[in-house]
Amino acid sequence: MFQKIIAILKQPHPGYPNFSGYFKTVAAISIVVFLILSFLQPFNIGHQNIEGNTFLTALIYASGATIVMSINSLWLLLLPSWFKNWTLGKDLLVLFYQLMSIGVGLWLINSYAEASARQGYTRAIFLAFAIGILPYAIVTVFKHSRYLRESLKQAELMNLQLKAVQAEPPPLFAKPEDNLLFLILTKPGIRIPVPAFLYAESKGNNLHVFWLDKEELKTEIFRCTIHEFTEHNTIYSSFFRCHRSYVVNIDKVQQIQGNAAGYQLILHPQLMPVTVARSYVQAFKKHLEQ
Repeated sequence: MFQKIIAILKQPHPGYPNFSGYFKTVAAISIVVFLILSFLQPFNIGHQNIEGNTFLTALIYASGATIVMSINSLWLLLLPSWFKNWTLGKDLLVLFYQLMSIGVGLWLINSYAEASARQGYTRAIFLAFAIGILPYAIVTVFKHSRYLRESLKQAELMNLQLKAVQAEPPPLFAKPEDNLLFLILTKPGIRIPVPAFLYAESKGNNLHVFWLDKEELKTEIFRCTIHEFTEHNTIYSSFFRCHRSYVVNIDKVQQIQGNAAGYQLILHPQLMPVTVARSYVQAFKKHLEQ
């Protein structure tokens, strides 16, 4: 059960590719918060309106949430690598941090405005979580839907480009004996023909290599980093590093799938799809266009 939960939390998730995308999300959430506080007034907020004005209260609370989330955008600047490969677990962690921060902001607003002496820190945190979850869910659904439409459209185009790339004849080398090439690997006695190679996955200092031997799926672990593997096998134009942990053989990609989090490559029905990391998407598209 624990492993299943970890696997779910590691699933790719639409994140914040840049500051523009982040602030669009912040603006959308703030607008939904304003509408909820203005017309629904949940959890008896109407009895604690600032200066007895519903819309003023909604505007101040929504503005406070906007300011707090805008300040939190500094994490995008301070930890850019952490935001590159976004997952569901990271999104939930950031959501928890955002709501805690907004709760502190609400508590400070209430203390300054003296809206209610009874509304303490605990209630402010409760309101931040109880009211903030719905706008987050609404905006996330719309964001998922938009990213999914864009990814499906792009995936359809890339599949056409993939077929064109795979239809090109392999290059011929000056020496006939060089036309049957093998991967350059660290373990002697194992010869993997380049046309049979599917992909390599990095796990620490080990490299898991997958290939086909007469239609039978094979795998082997090598003491090698993915950087070393890439350097040793740079002469093969069909090899592409689509993720910090994966190098794939473009000629063996059966299908490119699009989803809300980006793109995945299907290389074999018995293998899990390989993710194209967001930071590698543009390079992947250019590789298909060559």
